Amino acid sequence: MNGLVVGFTTSLPLLMIIGPIALMVVDIGLTDGVRRGWPAPLGIATVDLLYGSVAATAGLGLQRLLGTHRSAIGVAGGLTLLVLAAHLLVHARSTQPSCTATASTDSGTAPRHPQAATGRAPAGLAARFAGLCAINPLTLVAFASLAVSAGANIGPGWVVGIVCASLLVHGGFLVLGDTLGRVLTPALIHRGRLLGCLGVAALGVHTMLGVL
Repeated sequence: MNGLVVGFTTSLPLLMIIGPIALMVVDIGLTDGVRRGWPAPLGIATVDLLYGSVAATAGLGLQRLLGTHRSAIGVAGGLTLLVLAAHLLVHARSTQPSCTATASTDSGTAPRHPQAATGRAPAGLAARFAGLCAINPLTLVAFASLAVSAGANIGPGWVVGIVCASLLVHGGFLVLGDTLGRVLTPALIHRGRLLGCLGVAALGVHTMLGVL
């Protein structure tokens, strides 16, 4: 039980950091809502389960190995963030509201929660988010550090705690997106997406500069 509590409480602040994955989950909530977007947090939690298990098994040895390649991992992580920022930008431009929609919302028409244009298969959506989460090497570095700090509490319960925290946080981001999709106009949603792209790109540049 101690391991579960430690895994949950130590990973919760890390998972609550607003990064590209969090923004993508919010965006799924905006476009698909909770009813269609629920597989996204499951896909992310699957990767967190995998990386958490690796970190729990390897522990200090993994942290030392990753530490010897700190610069390379930092650059790779920064480039990954830039790629994700580009992905977010392409998505934002593809979902840019039309002039007619913008005019109608600016004139005071109440916004509607957007519906998904095409039905996404649950397994496909989960796999997409699992892949997006898995490509960032900084996730494994963070979990390795958490594993070392957990000490004697490391074990299966610790990994379960991480998975529970992941489901709670990313499920919360999905609900947030669903709620915002019901109250924000398409124009405001589009501007928010563009700001998110800039934020992720800035984080990627900052990550690379920090190790160079």
